Amino acid sequence: MELLLEPAAAAAATEAAELVLLLQQCDGLLELVALLGEGEAAAAAATTIITTTTTTAAAAAAAAAGMQGLLLLCSRRCCSIYQLNLRGRVQQPSSCEGPLLRREAAAAAAAAAVAAAAAVAVAAAAVVVAVVAVAAKTHTVGFKLLLLFLLYGYQKQQQQQQQQQQQQQQQQ
Repeated sequence: MELLLEPAAAAAATEAAELVLLLQQCDGLLELVALLGEGEAAAAAATTIITTTTTTAAAAAAAAAGMQGLLLLCSRRCCSIYQLNLRGRVQQPSSCEGPLLRREAAAAAAAAAVAAAAAVAVAAAAVVVAVVAVAAKTHTVGFKLLLLFLLYGYQKQQQQQQQQQQQQQQQQ
């Protein structure tokens, strides 16, 4: 989806794209945290999630909050993997807890995705409420059909979220 960005947000999105390239060159989010520090990595990752998944402010906030939680988890459990200055010079990596840390990071990332999906559902519910208000005033067949269509989509989305949560619980 395309997202209408203000100039400051557009600059942040550009920086996020550069950081995503850095993330692809590294070995995952943990290294991005170690490279950039929690604040910058949180902004980059959250901006990337926002620009690629949704256009709603509520979902953006949930994605940012979930990603911040993931970054805090990573920083608490992981030692410094790389030291990178802003010019891009990388020193030798140090040792770190590998598989266990990656599993926990994946679980936290899944939780962040669920939080973002829940925020999208809240935004969809707000749209449904607005359509209900308009339909109640107009009583036209078109608005009633639109309302039914939106309610059907909302129910399908809720079912998908429940299935995702069940799958995540089974994986844990």
